[in-house]
Amino acid sequence: MNRKISNLLNSTFVKGLLGCTILILAGCSSSDSMNTVQVDRSASQYAQQVVNLGPKAQEACVSAGGLPSLNLELDGAQTAVCQFANGKRCAADVILTGSCI
Repeated sequence: MNRKISNLLNSTFVKGLLGCTILILAGCSSSDSMNTVQVDRSASQYAQQVVNLGPKAQEACVSAGGLPSLNLELDGAQTAVCQFANGKRCAADVILTGSCI
């Protein structure tokens, strides 16, 4: 009697484990019926913003290894700054004095 119950439990457990494995694998498989959307993010879609720090500040920024960029202020205003590779940003007037570099 114990052997019959043991065989029944073992076969039920194995079948249940196999069934769960099949369900998990079926849920993870990819389906061709799902529509995928291709998004084209070419550079032509985005306008290139030109940041003007002024001739002297622009030259000082680039020669110091920075890039002219825009800083978005909390009130929504945009301020022209020089951004360096380490993340430091300096305003144009500070670059001209040389105190930021």
